[in-house]
Amino acid sequence: MKTLTILAVMSIAAATSAQNLIDTTYGRGAGSFELPGFTNASPSIVLLSAGSAAITGWTVGPAALDWVSPDFWNPSDGRFSLDLNGPFVAGGIHTTVPTIAGESYEVCFDLAGFAATGSPSNPKRVEVSVGTNTTTFSLAVPTVRGSLPFALAWTRHCFEFVASSSSSRLSFRSLVPSDASGLLLDNVSVESSSPHMSIRISEVEVFWTARTNRKYQVQYRTDLTTNTWANLGVAIPGSITNSIYDRVVVGQPRRFYRVTQSRD
Repeated sequence: MKTLTILAVMSIAAATSAQNLIDTTYGRGAGSFELPGFTNASPSIVLLSAGSAAITGWTVGPAALDWVSPDFWNPSDGRFSLDLNGPFVAGGIHTTVPTIAGESYEVCFDLAGFAATGSPSNPKRVEVSVGTNTTTFSLAVPTVRGSLPFALAWTRHCFEFVASSSSSRLSFRSLVPSDASGLLLDNVSVESSSPHMSIRISEVEVFWTARTNRKYQVQYRTDLTTNTWANLGVAIPGSITNSIYDRVVVGQPRRFYRVTQSRD
């Protein structure tokens, strides 16, 4: 048997949805302040000082804030959320994600809040910065009374920016000074909004030159070093030009093809 190796590599790309760069960089749930979390029953709220990196992927600053469990109010996503104010100080938090200069990205996050004794400010505001872009968001909040946990309504906010470097810093800074509670933050995401092209292929036709007194077996493999060659169909009698169709499975990264020949 003689083997004719066809220099044919078929790359097959499947469509993928946009991913949250915070979660892909620091772990699933990082964008919702779930990592590593805290389990102590009392207190069910943790005061984080400026400079703290207790929340995976995030650094607190310029001042303290509260990391809050569902004992105080319902989070938007997961179990934890943030109050961007510490004890009567306007706090904040920031993270850094990998980006590609010149590409567009969308930042989204959920906000909620309340007014109560010791927290009279209304509306409440937060400054959101990423790269050279700075935007202020304002939210009119309800007055709450009664026992915990408070049932709060969260609203989704989004904006786009164009990255200028290989990484981008995203920061949230409370603009509610001298108040026991600022805006509440949860479910932060940064996703690419630039179009990404891929080719979706469901069929490949392999051609080769042939002789009439030979039989040809087409084979394929997905890796040249770890896989063995697998037959594609049955051996085909030779003609002037032979071909065979391969209905490939979308999602396989690539296929290599070769042809073996034998005499009739």
